[in-house]
Amino acid sequence: MTGRHYLPVEFAKPVAEALGIAQGELIHSILLQYFPKVEVDAIWEAIATHIFAQQESGEEGLDDERREKQKKKRTKSR
Repeated sequence: MTGRHYLPVEFAKPVAEALGIAQGELIHSILLQYFPKVEVDAIWEAIATHIFAQQESGEEGLDDERREKQKKKRTKSR
């Protein structure tokens, strides 16, 4: 990189691994190249909210799966 171009987002993972830093930290810095800090923070908050919602819905799905498996085990043992 000569400093004349922005770092493309698609290079974030290999560059972060090579530098030994978190990929999210690097992506945040990359986004700051393109957008003002206020907008990057809003984007980051939206991404975090989405991820937490996905995790919560995934956990609920796991609970449902566990109940179904337990129900099947009970039915088989009878």
